[in-house]
Amino acid sequence: MKYIKKYLNFPLLIILALSLNTSVADEESDLFDKVFKNPGDLKLNYDLAQVQIASKNFKGAAASLERILVRFENETSIQLLLAKVNIQLNNRTDAKRLYNQILKNKNAPVENQQIARQELSLLNINNNDDDEKGNSTWGAYGSLSFSYGETDNARKASYNNSVLLGGATYKSDVTSDPEFFRTSTLDVNLFKEVGDNTRLWAGMNAALKDYNTYNDSDTENWHFRLGVDTPMLGGMTRIMSQGGQMYLNNYKFINYYGINVDHRRMIAPSWLLNTGFGRTNLEFQEYEGILDNTDKAGFSNKFHASLTKSWERFRGDITYTIGDTNAKRQWYSYDTKQFDFSLTTDYGIGVTSFFYTLADNDYGLANANVDPNTVRQDTFVSYGFNYQISLTTLDIPKPKDLIANFKYKWGENRSNINNYKRDNDREWVMTVTKSF
Repeated sequence: MKYIKKYLNFPLLIILALSLNTSVADEESDLFDKVFKNPGDLKLNYDLAQVQIASKNFKGAAASLERILVRFENETSIQLLLAKVNIQLNNRTDAKRLYNQILKNKNAPVENQQIARQELSLLNINNNDDDEKGNSTWGAYGSLSFSYGETDNARKASYNNSVLLGGATYKSDVTSDPEFFRTSTLDVNLFKEVGDNTRLWAGMNAALKDYNTYNDSDTENWHFRLGVDTPMLGGMTRIMSQGGQMYLNNYKFINYYGINVDHRRMIAPSWLLNTGFGRTNLEFQEYEGILDNTDKAGFSNKFHASLTKSWERFRGDITYTIGDTNAKRQWYSYDTKQFDFSLTTDYGIGVTSFFYTLADNDYGLANANVDPNTVRQDTFVSYGFNYQISLTTLDIPKPKDLIANFKYKWGENRSNINNYKRDNDREWVMTVTKSF
């Protein structure tokens, strides 16, 4: 009986497949008629291109995307899509040209630049490979940077530090003089195209930070990641496992590991949406001088959504993040909300970004060593600017240039408990970076 059912159902599957193909063809024909009547309608052209890509009509999709670029010649999301279409058409020269345009456009979203750099590296390594079949070669890219700067409050101490001892509250005289610091960072990434626009990748980041005199704040950070980037839900989805360690003054302070999922898609010409969530296990270690450091151990969960809008010589980024951290001790557990905004422009010489961050943490209780009966609420505000210039051309940075970066930020940490207030947190840092 099961074989009879199998063969009875087989024609139904054929009919269903034919009906789906007919539906896609009808949708493409209907959109094409609308575009023919309104060739300047960018949304219609974009919708038509998506349908044409789904039906593997790559020549038609290229024409639709090129009509959009006539009006928005620096729209990097459209350029990325057109480059992939050109690869399907074996027009690798045009694909390389589009990727290079994205890399030279410093107002392009960071995600778009990263994808363009990866795709271009693959094209240079595998000029004769069929992308649909994938290839056995791993590509690589990375960067090496050195920084020097000064921070006003390296100890992260409040100016009216309250301590609860023996049932009484005391005011300590903790002060924090400005500290100079140096940082070295190495970032290395490997990636491999496996077909169907899917990419495997792995990465490692190592950062060493050293203060002039405040050795208790010297840190070593090691971060590892492994993931896959694949088309999903009308965009690209990245699934990543990650982990790492942080050493404080040469002693292990924390281990962590977890998973992140990020999805990005173009929701309209010049608009990029990025959403994601993650969960991280925090394993705080026994540390001399911090009696309850292991009580901070637990899980951290976060969700974020961001919008990137690009237009001539400007790019705006807005990100909203919510999350919670659950620790062994209630006073280390908190809910968090954070808002980030930045505006980037290449007017003048180089590239300038202005940024603003507002974060709010609501704890279960205050630390018992400070005020056991109060619910602690902290608000963090920081703002500033970031300036980049190529030391190779003394102009807008390009891929593999030697790049100089100057960052200045200031702000304050507000809290309903004096022990966690910090009025003036200022920092400047100069960085030189070389990509490879």
